[in-house]
Amino acid sequence: MPSKKSPFLSAAGTTFQILKALVDEVLSQGGDDESLRLILTDEAVRKSVANILVNAGKPVVVPEKPKLLAPLDTVAIPATVEKFVVAKHFKDGTTDGVTCWVGSNFQSWFDAKVEDPMSAVTLRGHQLLRSSVDGPIIAELGGEAKVETTMSAIWALLKKQSKGQTGTLLVNGYANIFYVRDAKGVLRAVGVDWNGGGWGVAASPVEGPSTWDGDGRVFSRDS
Repeated sequence: MPSKKSPFLSAAGTTFQILKALVDEVLSQGGDDESLRLILTDEAVRKSVANILVNAGKPVVVPEKPKLLAPLDTVAIPATVEKFVVAKHFKDGTTDGVTCWVGSNFQSWFDAKVEDPMSAVTLRGHQLLRSSVDGPIIAELGGEAKVETTMSAIWALLKKQSKGQTGTLLVNGYANIFYVRDAKGVLRAVGVDWNGGGWGVAASPVEGPSTWDGDGRVFSRDS
C-alpha cells in the first residue's frame, strides 16, 4: 500500500522549489547574496516582491478615460420639402430675420452646396467638458456618420433664436459646433456663435490643430 506524503514535507518541498527559482533568477540577472538578503532585511523590497507575486496573472485594469462630452437635451428638426441653397441663407446680412456674418473658409467650402429635401431628424446637444480638437469629439460621439448633420438643420435652429434669445443654441459667446459635409463632400466643423447682433458662422477642417474651448456645445444625430 503506497504511503501518503506528509503535507508538511510537500509544502517544504514546494517552498524549496520556489526559493531556488527565485535565487536562480536573481543570480541570472547579475544579483548576489546581498541582493537576496534584502528580502529579509528590507521591508520595502519584501513588500514589492510580495505585491508582484500576489498580482501576477490578475487582469490589468486600465483606468477609464474621462468623458469629453456630457449629453444634453434633444431637439427635433422638421423635414424640408425644397432644396436648401446654402449661399442664399448663410451670407453676410439678414435673411428671413436671421443676421449672419460668414467666414471666408465657410464661403469657399459651402457657397456651392445645395442640399436635397431632408427627412425630419432629431439632434442631441452635448456639453464640451474641456478644450479639444475635433478628432476626439467625433470619436466619442460614434464617428462621422453619427455626428454629420446638414446646413438646413443649422438654419432651422438659427431661425428659432434669430434675436439671440435663450434656446437650444448657446448665446453666451461660446461655440455651437456642428459637423457638415461641404460642397465637395468633405466633412467640416462648422462653428456658430452669437456675438450680440447676429450669428457668426465659420468652418474649419476636422483634421486641423485648432481647439474648441470647453463649455462649447456639440450637436450630433440622435435619430
